[in-house]
Amino acid sequence: LSHFIRGESWSYTIFYFARLLYGGRTLNHYLSVFWYINVYLLALVFTSIVITYVKNREAQIIVAFSSLIISTSYKHIYFLSYKYVPWDLDVAFIAMFFMIFGYLYFHKIQQLVKDLWVIIPATMLTVWLFWMQHMDRFNFALFLKSKIIHASYHHIAISRVSYVTFIPIIVCLVVFSASYYFCKFMPQFIIKPVQLLGQQTLGIMFLHKAVIDIIDEAGYNGAIMETVLAVLISFALSLLYGFIKQRFKNSQIRRSAS
Repeated sequence: LSHFIRGESWSYTIFYFARLLYGGRTLNHYLSVFWYINVYLLALVFTSIVITYVKNREAQIIVAFSSLIISTSYKHIYFLSYKYVPWDLDVAFIAMFFMIFGYLYFHKIQQLVKDLWVIIPATMLTVWLFWMQHMDRFNFALFLKSKIIHASYHHIAISRVSYVTFIPIIVCLVVFSASYYFCKFMPQFIIKPVQLLGQQTLGIMFLHKAVIDIIDEAGYNGAIMETVLAVLISFALSLLYGFIKQRFKNSQIRRSAS
């Protein structure tokens, strides 16, 4: 799409999309959305292997923590002329830790998000962390794509592994709990549109960049309005795709039934 919109040469387009083979952090600009798919698929494969071949629960936890500790113990691994490995293989091991954690504690998490004795302190801690970050007294960063991981308190470096382990999990618990109570107490006419929007997030993720490019080429410049239009148009296109897909599926079912 960008080839035709921007009038780029075929050699440029072919070379650009050849990055999909190497993946990882070469997937930037138009292809940045595919970085997530790279890491997700690799982490899913690694997690499946651990779950399949490591039956002991404690051993699974050890494998998960080991992968996290090793993959956060260095900045970059150089591969050929790049300072990162294909498909961001090492970053996938960080993602694997969270996948295994979710697999092992999924049912416990479902209980915790409803437990105010857990969620209220977790929320207070989350707010405090954000405030301290805002005041530049606490500095925590976890950017998986660029593999930037650092943590400091009052500008004194602290253990990255411990903060990578706990902060994302605590913040996610707070978000999950907020979603749970939102659905529990809000009226359906508010919940339904939010659910519908949430069901189209994958389509929005894949389409929004293309929409922004088209808007840019049309000569419109305005970051806020571009973002709003990108979300709305991507949302509408995703809905349309889902509708057509469902119609096609229903027609196949009717044909097989007849």
